[in-house]
Amino acid sequence: MENSEKNMDFLTVGELLVDFCQTLTGPHGYPQYEALPGGAIANVAVAMAKWGLRSGFIGKVGQDALGSMLTDTLKKAGVDCSRLLPSREPTSLAMVSLTSDGDRSFAFYWKDTSCYTLDIRLADPMNCAGSRIFHFGSVTLSTPQSRATTMGAVRAAKANGAVISFDANLRPGLWGWEPERARDPILEAMKLADIVKLSEEELFFLVDVKAAIGELHRDAPETGRWMSQLCDATGVELLFVTFGKEGGRWQGRQGAGCLESLKVQAIDTTGAGDCFMAGVLHQFITLHQKLADLGADEYRTMARWGVTAGALSTEKHGGIPSIPSLEEIKARLPV
Repeated sequence: MENSEKNMDFLTVGELLVDFCQTLTGPHGYPQYEALPGGAIANVAVAMAKWGLRSGFIGKVGQDALGSMLTDTLKKAGVDCSRLLPSREPTSLAMVSLTSDGDRSFAFYWKDTSCYTLDIRLADPMNCAGSRIFHFGSVTLSTPQSRATTMGAVRAAKANGAVISFDANLRPGLWGWEPERARDPILEAMKLADIVKLSEEELFFLVDVKAAIGELHRDAPETGRWMSQLCDATGVELLFVTFGKEGGRWQGRQGAGCLESLKVQAIDTTGAGDCFMAGVLHQFITLHQKLADLGADEYRTMARWGVTAGALSTEKHGGIPSIPSLEEIKARLPV
């Protein structure tokens, strides 16, 4: 690896892949797919760089045409790629299918690809030091070596004083369609994290509640109780849960709250949660305060940016290509 840039605002370890997104219907009536850069963790890294922060990515990428496209995308966005290792395996892929209202589903081409096994060298403490926020997700917890590398990197960053953020991003297909296998690793990851984002589905999964999406809404008393239970059980300082069109809810040591989503014409929800998380973390850095010093007003500010960035991203296709600009976010921030 090259010498890594120090004193970053944001570092992240995880997946960088190509989303083949269903964008059109072809002349024979079959869906057409466009190769778009993505990966939940990479989406956040690019958003932070696009919004003017010093952002770096830790991971692997294939030495093929798709891998070159991904590397060029990160570099053009201003992401530090000195911790991005070349992989002998082909670049990881995800096929993204969309419903009529833009909701997406994933089919991963994962085993024996670039993201399947993260090199343990990526967890070198010197490689993971020097950032204010260190971010990760559960995708690279789904295989033993990548889990060891990811958790090693997080522990090294935490020991070096970084605020740790985590987005569950549960993808059942990566766990052999046995999502129960993911529960303990995700809860273990949350115990290392200070700021966490879950989706509605992931909240239900972690508290082991069988509920249909929308059955228990954002403002239900049960929702707040489960969020508090998770914070108590894991030690998370600030927990956000997204509820799609309903917006988001948060639970922190200095209070809880909720916020409506923007009214948008969604065409693709790929990366919406990542943009939500990026908005939250961008504002945390911009506030220039310690996490323990944040109060109700700061929580709401972080949520406003998260909700707005997440909603605006659904108006475009893909993960990285859908990241809104700072100007677009500021123009649509809720009161």
